[in-house]
Amino acid sequence: MVLALGMQKNWPPEIGKALQENRLLIISPFPEDVTRVSEKTAGLRNQTILKIADEIIVAHASSGGLIENMLINVKKVKWISGG
Repeated sequence: MVLALGMQKNWPPEIGKALQENRLLIISPFPEDVTRVSEKTAGLRNQTILKIADEIIVAHASSGGLIENMLINVKKVKWISGG
């Protein structure tokens, strides 16, 4: 998971269990004091994902929408529909 806010200290039980069992990695490009998701933090989170991903698979993006426009020139994107 890549967060659009700072790292949390408390997680729901299913997330905590996955973390303890090393089945889940959670990262955040933000310090802990960023506690609210905004359009800006979501955009920066998305850019972080684009930088670290080997491949990006898009199941759906609205024609002319934010996701399609953000990914239009990204070469590691595999479009399943649309795009």
